[in-house]
Amino acid sequence: MYCNSCGAKNPDQAQFCSKCGGGLTEKDVLVVPEAVTSVPSAGTVAAAPAPIYLTEEDHQTAKGFAGLSLLLVLFSVFGGAGMAAWWVFEGDGDDSISIVSIKMEFGLTEILTDMESEVQDGEATVSESDEDDIEYSDRDCGCDEMEDLMGTVGMLGYVAILAAAFFVYAAFYQNDGRTLRTAALVMGGAGLLTAGYFGMNWTDAFDEDTGWFEDVDEMDPSFLGTAEITNSAYPDEEGFKYSWKPWLGWGAMLLSGFLGIAYYVTLEFD
Repeated sequence: MYCNSCGAKNPDQAQFCSKCGGGLTEKDVLVVPEAVTSVPSAGTVAAAPAPIYLTEEDHQTAKGFAGLSLLLVLFSVFGGAGMAAWWVFEGDGDDSISIVSIKMEFGLTEILTDMESEVQDGEATVSESDEDDIEYSDRDCGCDEMEDLMGTVGMLGYVAILAAAFFVYAAFYQNDGRTLRTAALVMGGAGLLTAGYFGMNWTDAFDEDTGWFEDVDEMDPSFLGTAEITNSAYPDEEGFKYSWKPWLGWGAMLLSGFLGIAYYVTLEFD
C-alpha cells in the first residue's frame, strides 16, 4: 500500500502513513507504477553476447576435427603428384601390333606420367616402359591453362592451411565456443571453395591444353568418366579403355571442408 500524499510504502492494514501521518483509505491508495523499460540512448553500446563455454569433451571433439582438417590440407597441398594427385587419367588397350598402358597423375605443380608398351616386331615382343615428371611451367609441356589453374588452386590451398591453423588454435587454446564456431566455418569455407574451384575449372583447362575431349568424340568433357575407343579397321580388337577421375589430393581438400562445416553445425545446433 502506497500513500497518495508522499508515496511512501506502508503495510496493507495500516490506517495512517508511517512517513507523513496522513490517513490511508482504499480510495486514497496509490497504484504501484509499472516498471519502465529503459531504452538505450543513441550512441549506447549494446552488451556483448554471452560467451559459449566449452566442456572438456567439447574440446576433445574440436581437437579431433581441427587436427584432422589440418593434416588433410597439408597432405593435399604438399603431398605431390605421386601421393596426392588431384586428378588421374588412365588408359590401356591393344591394337593389331601393340599393347599400351598409360597413367597420368596431375598434382598442384607437376604431372607424373607412366607409360608401358609391348610391340610385336616379327616374332619378337619388344617391351618399353617410360616414367616422367613434368612441371607445368616446362616450356615443352604446353600446359598454360593447367598451370594458371593450378597456380590459383595452390594459392587457395595456402589460404586453407591458414584456416586450418586457426581452427587448431581455437580448438586447443580458446574456451569461448563463438571463436571456435567461427574458425570451423572459415575452415569449411576455405576447403570447399578450393575443391569446388578446381572441380568447376579443371576439365576445361585440361582439354584446352591436351585436346583429348575435343578431338575424341567418345570422350565426354566431364570431371569423372570413362570411354572405350575401338579402331574401325580392326573390329575384332578390344580397343582402348580410358578413365579419368578426381584423386586423393582433391578428395583430402574436399573432406577438410566438410569437417569444418560439420563441426560448425554441431556447435550451432547443439
